[in-house]
Amino acid sequence: MIRYCFVSLVFLGVFAGSASAQVQCSAPFLPVVPDGATATEEQMDVTRRLVETFMSDSEDYQKCIVLILSQAEGEAISDDEEPNPALRRRAIARVESNQGHKVRVSEEFNEAASAYNEANPIVPEPADPPES
Repeated sequence: MIRYCFVSLVFLGVFAGSASAQVQCSAPFLPVVPDGATATEEQMDVTRRLVETFMSDSEDYQKCIVLILSQAEGEAISDDEEPNPALRRRAIARVESNQGHKVRVSEEFNEAASAYNEANPIVPEPADPPES
């Protein structure tokens, strides 16, 4: 968790020198996915909501990165300068890293949900006997 806070701070520092860095992008926190075989229904519901929030926040984070990069490149072009290729590489690396986290979190949650469902099968209600 601390590592992800550090990544966010480093990212903010990278863009802090740009005039276009008026918008700050903060990487979303990764949810902790419980062991589905031992989790309660409430834990799985909370985790599902956390995963959904993480996915949504990740989309916002990636859009923010692209926006800042576009602004920085636009400013460079309007100042008759070349856009900074290192800035582009760092932005792409951050988007790709976040995308990798999204894939990993979704895989972990799907595995946990499968384990939960296997450990907690739905038992159908007994049918009422037919009336004679």
